[in-house]
Amino acid sequence: MEIVTQNIDDLHERARSPIVLHLHGSLAAPECFTCHRSADISHKQWQIPSEGALVEPPRCGRCNEKMRPVVVWYGEDLNVATWKAAERLVKNVMS
Repeated sequence: MEIVTQNIDDLHERARSPIVLHLHGSLAAPECFTCHRSADISHKQWQIPSEGALVEPPRCGRCNEKMRPVVVWYGEDLNVATWKAAERLVKNVMS
């Protein structure tokens, strides 16, 4: 079963949904603000103490600039490939 979602929190993956199309991206997929290189972030880097903390964003391994979550922010466009895949899925279900 394929799912099209606006969720960015990967709850569908945690529920073991096999194929998920994230229209608005994912918090778990960071990329560099500057060079747009994607990166794997360790579980430890995602941990925030229960009392809260000011956390410096992870740095890019290539250019040392700050990483950002790959999510659609206001004024940004949806990923074209993901949008087209979602359209195809909906058209197949509707026909």
